[in-house]
Amino acid sequence: MILPARRYERVGRLLATAVTDVERKGIPVGDALVCAARLVGQDLGRQARQRSGATDSRPALLAAMIEVLHDLGYEPRADGVKLANCPFDALAQEFTELVCGMNLHLMEGLVYGFEWSALSARHDPGADRCCVRLCTPTCESALPASMAQ
Repeated sequence: MILPARRYERVGRLLATAVTDVERKGIPVGDALVCAARLVGQDLGRQARQRSGATDSRPALLAAMIEVLHDLGYEPRADGVKLANCPFDALAQEFTELVCGMNLHLMEGLVYGFEWSALSARHDPGADRCCVRLCTPTCESALPASMAQ
């Protein structure tokens, strides 16, 4: 049995960055974590797009996005893009709101940095998968109305 990838170093760095920003800038912890997650995500998205040389074709963009998500430990599935694994699972079980919020903002930053305007990150929790889904306009219509915002 192969265990899913876990990336606790990444979440540790995000939390350490947020705490440092709280101390230096005097901003609320939640705001600092949102900012840190989005900035890290944007950087990861820009790097992935540059590495891949992805054109604006949907298949090339999807392949490049799936590659970066796989590298991050999310075990992406191309149908939407569902994220079959949470690389921060143990923390998400205990600190769900904090970790799932950080995950959402990390994915929002990733999409923004990747510069794929037809893709968006949505909170879409479910059993045995990550709480975030990356959606194209067609997958948005399949989400429950409360999720498709």
